[in-house]
Amino acid sequence: MAVDGQRIEPGSRPGPTLIFSAPPASGLELSVEMTGESPLEVEVASQRYGLPELPGSPYEPRPPDMMAIRAWTTDSTFRPTRSTWPSWWTPARCRSPPSTTRCAASCAKLRLGLFERPQRDAGRDGVVLPAPFLEAAREAARQSVVLLENDGGLLPLAADVGRVAVIGPLADAPHEQLGTWTFDGHKEDAVTPRAALEGWLGDRMTFAPGLATSRTRTREGFAGARAAAADADVVLFFGGEEAILSGEAHSRADLRLPGAQEALIAELAA
Repeated sequence: MAVDGQRIEPGSRPGPTLIFSAPPASGLELSVEMTGESPLEVEVASQRYGLPELPGSPYEPRPPDMMAIRAWTTDSTFRPTRSTWPSWWTPARCRSPPSTTRCAASCAKLRLGLFERPQRDAGRDGVVLPAPFLEAAREAARQSVVLLENDGGLLPLAADVGRVAVIGPLADAPHEQLGTWTFDGHKEDAVTPRAALEGWLGDRMTFAPGLATSRTRTREGFAGARAAAADADVVLFFGGEEAILSGEAHSRADLRLPGAQEALIAELAA
């Protein structure tokens, strides 16, 4: 078997399986050399992410000559057109308790009629981030905060606080705030600590990241961070892990802060 002239050796699966990530728009040329006279059966499937009802979603309709891939990841996609689904996604199968997460998601969609009516209801206004949802997210964040220490009752900051230095690689990183496994989120919708504090404190706030990313090991930005801290009454450090350092196949085995963050904190506290 060859793809675009490059030979593909058979794998360990029963029958050759080819998986392409982000294939070119021009397509791929597949050549298959057969031995014997048995007919060749080819199954072509595609795996796509995103919900078409969300404005700005990267979702694109699946080609009519492809079926949905048999994977739990396809359960995250609503099809815009009717298609033929695998035989085990049947009403009879869904009347019994689902045995897998994959079946559970598919059965829930089947009961809701989403395969017959995949698009959103026409009566919905299409607002993605309405005010009640944002307030619910803020309240969830408030209740999730764990305060380990509060020496001298510094927190919450008083309205008449003096100059505040905002430091750290995650102080102004909107994309990282979205977290891992975020396909349809937009960093423009994230409000960073720097932006929020600047809106509250105005020119009483000074920003110096100190590190370009949470993984940065060099110390070129330490001097600027130390200067900002020396000129401030309060230093707020925002650190941790950026999105690429957590999630499936990305989780770290070390609980310490990555990069040179601990070294930077030590210098600011000195």
